[in-house]
Amino acid sequence: KAPGFDGCVIEPRVELFERASGVYPSPKGDIAVAWERGARGTQLTIDLPAGLTAELRFGEKSRVLAPGAHRLTVGG
Repeated sequence: KAPGFDGCVIEPRVELFERASGVYPSPKGDIAVAWERGARGTQLTIDLPAGLTAELRFGEKSRVLAPGAHRLTVGG
């Protein structure tokens, strides 16, 4: 267990790039984020390691994500 690293904030800057992806090697495991803008919104793929939650901030909205794989569409 990695003390002091139970959560993170993900706030993609989708206005800067049409698509992007990255991986952050956290003490609890890799945090992977990818997105692609499309006509129907932005497709987000977020993978969180066990024991880690994330606050996803997108514009004025936010939501908490549990550990695991997430596929969502926002905006549009």
